[in-house]
Amino acid sequence: PTGLSLPRLKTLGHVMSLFEKRAVQVEREYNHRKKAQFMQKKLGQVFDARISGMLATGLFAEIENYAVEGFLSADSLPGYWLIDPKFQRARSTGSNGITLKLGDPLKVRINDVEESTSQVTFSYVEPKKARAD
Repeated sequence: PTGLSLPRLKTLGHVMSLFEKRAVQVEREYNHRKKAQFMQKKLGQVFDARISGMLATGLFAEIENYAVEGFLSADSLPGYWLIDPKFQRARSTGSNGITLKLGDPLKVRINDVEESTSQVTFSYVEPKKARAD
């Protein structure tokens, strides 16, 4: 009824799909850039976050109220840590014996924001110890 052949319709469908994928990618990049610009104004501030991913070199965490993800390098964690991305666990080898896993809450400080790459870098903020009065 449209006068277009089946091969032509398939080609148009493929091209439209490629354009839609590109539009989604551009929107995602735009959102990351805007979040990075916003976080630039928050340098040095401390936020509640949750662990959202792990690499052998560190942890990804997402700030809860802003949906901004950043990276905590293993070097920024206190003491020495063993990070196992396969099992999504990080374990401190120190006397505190802390184990962190995907979804665990933690506090992070905004250390750096690279607007050109939309990269946000966090540092770990140790929880305050309860005082014994």
